[in-house]
Amino acid sequence: MIKEYEQRKIDEVMKLWLDTNINAHYFISEKYWVDNYQVVRERYLTSK
Repeated sequence: MIKEYEQRKIDEVMKLWLDTNINAHYFISEKYWVDNYQVVRERYLTSK
């Protein structure tokens, strides 16, 4: 089921984002995703 994003669930969303990208893009270094974690969290998912 797809649900609307809720800011209070950002930790769950980010874990899903990280795990999914690492698994789906096995040909890209895991470090790339880990290094971009904060950028995605702050720039794209944090309400201002």
